[in-house]
Amino acid sequence: MKRNGQIKVALVTGASSGIGQALAENLAKQGVTVYAAARRLENTRHPDGGNLHTLRLDVNDQLSCEQVAQQIIAEEGRLDLLVQSAGFGIAGAVEDTSIDQARGQMETNFFGSIRLLPAVLEQMRNQKFGLIVNIGSVAGQIPIPFQAYYSASKAAVSALTLALANEIKPFGVRCMVVQPGDTRTGFTTSREVTDRSLKSVYADRCGRSIERMARDEQNGMTTEVAARVIASRIFRRRPPLLLNLGLVYKAFSLAVRLLPLRLVRFVVGLMYAA
Repeated sequence: MKRNGQIKVALVTGASSGIGQALAENLAKQGVTVYAAARRLENTRHPDGGNLHTLRLDVNDQLSCEQVAQQIIAEEGRLDLLVQSAGFGIAGAVEDTSIDQARGQMETNFFGSIRLLPAVLEQMRNQKFGLIVNIGSVAGQIPIPFQAYYSASKAAVSALTLALANEIKPFGVRCMVVQPGDTRTGFTTSREVTDRSLKSVYADRCGRSIERMARDEQNGMTTEVAARVIASRIFRRRPPLLLNLGLVYKAFSLAVRLLPLRLVRFVVGLMYAA
């Protein structure tokens, strides 16, 4: 497989930890000029070489997004790759989650993936080349009980990416949505749990579900392995539109399409809602 040498400048959001950080470092080591952006930059490591630059970015702030995109384009004269990895998760029963908490989840995970798009897409259209990579989740395809709003936000990211792909294809710009399964990241410890879910009639089941999620995540794929797989697809001349990470989750994805919905829901219920 020939590497796509057109990818020279990249912006990676959520790059202070997890897959975003690992992917920013991977791309920089391969010679891409990478702008690693995040609200908090203390944890951002600089690999050997001068290809990685850090920028402060709040994806919930429209002005911040516009300024970052304009700065990169002004400095580099191009922007070939946008990887959107910023996000967080809340857990808890739907009944016990306030509208403000639900809105906050969608604000960061979904609307946060929209704010950079106008400026970035305009640049990519003008240069007749570009790739948008949105980090979704297998939970967007297989919604998880007691993580309903996180699942909904990632389903929205996936739908946005698939629709956008057809809009921008005539201009030489492509999209890819990555759906990781369980991955060892700081996501586990930073997951927000709604207070009411720990005190309500859902408390026992919700607690067991969160424990199962945490255990699976901490036994999952490392961020370095995830980054290598994603980078290998990014550099293809024809990147896949949908990338599920890990053989298990590729099998789950296939099962969701082939098996009756009632059976899929039964299995997911046993795992996360018993």
